[in-house]
Amino acid sequence: MLVKFYWAIILLFAVILSIFAYNYIIQPIQKIKSKGGVLDVNYYQKILSEESAYYQNLKDLSDQVGRIRQEDLDKLEQVIADDSNLPAVLNQVNLLVEQNQLLLDNFGVSSADGVTTINLSLGNSSYESFKNFLYGVENNIQIMDVTDLNLAPDQKSFTVVVKTYYQQN
Repeated sequence: MLVKFYWAIILLFAVILSIFAYNYIIQPIQKIKSKGGVLDVNYYQKILSEESAYYQNLKDLSDQVGRIRQEDLDKLEQVIADDSNLPAVLNQVNLLVEQNQLLLDNFGVSSADGVTTINLSLGNSSYESFKNFLYGVENNIQIMDVTDLNLAPDQKSFTVVVKTYYQQN
């Protein structure tokens, strides 16, 4: 009976041997080759040198952070505040208005989404004073952007929209 089905037994043995060879020999070798090879020393040296450079950059950054003075950190805090801090912003704008001898006719304030918007109406002012006011806004330590500017036909009244920014918590 075995002699009668010897070709089926040989075929079954060949299939089992092929599956075994593929799963335990061929497939692992293909995985190794696709990843650069286990014994590919150049590949691992390249990765090691990249990681060493990255680590050195992190150390350099850490050293630089350690050298930042507290005064500089305080200035940075003033540039972009942690919250809207509306009284401080209004004081800065009022100081700029007073320094440039402008007459504040009207103002409006709104604050949302990390932006404080201040609408100013300045009257009975000279163009030169207004220009100096804009220069002060531009060079203020806290970031301020003028987003809208209107000059009245009499050239003595101005409206301006100033935006400042803060970090939302």
